[in-house]
Amino acid sequence: MSFLWPYAWFFSLLAIPIVLLYLIRALPRRRPVSTLLFWEQIQPQLRSSPLWRKLRKILSLLFQLLFLFLLIFLLARPLLPWQNKESATVVYVIDTSASMAASAGDQSSLDAARQVLKDRIVNLRATDEVLIIAAGKSPQVIQRWTSNRRLLLERIGTIAPSESEGDLTAALDLATNLAEQREQGRVVLISDGVISEKLTSTTTVPVEVISIDHPTRSNRGLAEFSARRSRLDPQTILIRARLVQSNPTNPDEDEAKLELRVNGQLTDVLPLQFGEEPQIEKTWRIPMEGAARIEANLSSEASDAFPSDDTASLTIEAVETLAVRLVSPPNPFLEAILSSLTLVDAARILPENLPAEPGDELYLFYRSAPPEDFNPRAMVLIQPEGIGVWGETLPGSSEESLVTDWVEESDLLRHVDLDQVVFPKFNRYALPPSAETLAWSFADPVVFGDWEGENRWLATAFGLEESDLVYRTVFPILIGNIVGSLSRTSEAASAALPGETESRLQAYPDRYTLQSDETDTAPDIGFFSSLPLRNWLLILALGWTLLEWRLYHRRITE
Repeated sequence: MSFLWPYAWFFSLLAIPIVLLYLIRALPRRRPVSTLLFWEQIQPQLRSSPLWRKLRKILSLLFQLLFLFLLIFLLARPLLPWQNKESATVVYVIDTSASMAASAGDQSSLDAARQVLKDRIVNLRATDEVLIIAAGKSPQVIQRWTSNRRLLLERIGTIAPSESEGDLTAALDLATNLAEQREQGRVVLISDGVISEKLTSTTTVPVEVISIDHPTRSNRGLAEFSARRSRLDPQTILIRARLVQSNPTNPDEDEAKLELRVNGQLTDVLPLQFGEEPQIEKTWRIPMEGAARIEANLSSEASDAFPSDDTASLTIEAVETLAVRLVSPPNPFLEAILSSLTLVDAARILPENLPAEPGDELYLFYRSAPPEDFNPRAMVLIQPEGIGVWGETLPGSSEESLVTDWVEESDLLRHVDLDQVVFPKFNRYALPPSAETLAWSFADPVVFGDWEGENRWLATAFGLEESDLVYRTVFPILIGNIVGSLSRTSEAASAALPGETESRLQAYPDRYTLQSDETDTAPDIGFFSSLPLRNWLLILALGWTLLEWRLYHRRITE
């Protein structure tokens, strides 16, 4: 047996004054009495008194000394040998994904998980250490290594569900890494099993899984709710909603309705009849130029186990007008292209009228080149000459050729077919390192630029007059893609939702396939052996007090 504070045994010196107090006897005093007749009659009875009556003071002394040593034993904090050998070091990983907020009555899955963890912490031994990790969108250490049960119970009360799917794999990786740093470390996962991927572990740290049964009640929810402005008509908002259902109780009676509101005004009410269908998709086209606050609310008379996915909202910004400046001599073809684009403020300026500090405009240079220190938000250069941001123009030009290859998946070349584009001649360039080639004529770049940087630019190696009619047809589409990529109104907005896996509330089939080289876990030693020895000493001291009180009233230790 060992002690956490062996210096407490110095308090045993207090036994010396206690014994001295019992050894001190007050001397008998002389008292005048009328006769000794009565004392002589009881003297034989005093001499024949039993031994236990003569020792009752010594018995009381022994009880007092026992009480003293019990207190000292308690202060010394003894540890039994089996407690030293079987001390546990456990990392608890509690799932806090959105599905843990699902309830089956008054208790949610997270409440059940917290209760399981509290039961484990209550039976914690003095030598055990625990670390708690919350497996939300990213793992978070709720409490570092400690054996303080009060602190652990307080931290458990702060665990709350997240608003999205939890990353159990990352949480388990963190837990196993922390457990490997301690001797006999192990990991305990508490989860409802509603996950989107199989859990695997190749670590030698034992992993124990405690399954929390997820609610079996029916649930209908929004798995996706997104909106964006139309690329062809930015004044129109396209809205898409996808609804899923899990654990249907009676498909024939599983009716619901979806209300769509735009800027607080009720726009549409969609009756839903899932039946045997696992999901329903719906799209809307709403004309709206200004900013729009779009809300969706799913309601039903049937009970719902997971209300977190019944509402969704998002915001679409107002239509943005893009300023485009054509820097060239008069060119009816380019001016007609720019004027045909919607939400574009187009104007032609001369090179000498370029502003000293360009703003967010798009500049289109034709038969001209920007100054060296001119850095607008974006610019398009048609067959530039000399040295500039596009690199260096090499001497000479190529003879008649055609486009042989291009990056079809590029957003700038969407719906642009360069297969039949032929041009009599084009320039050759030594490109800068940041340039990306989008189209080639054999090994020569003909469309290139840097459209990912802060100052975007795109250049073509051939002019409009030198290309055939086919390029004149696809060029307006190219300019439209360029304008669309600069318009912030083309960006899609998605509502923050728990996710499809959480809304379905269905456990992954192989949710707990955890591979480990070691499967043995620490033994369950039960309540009585897990109770610290100091608690037993307190119980024994209480029992001593009751016994002393009983003996005193029976006139044994009076």
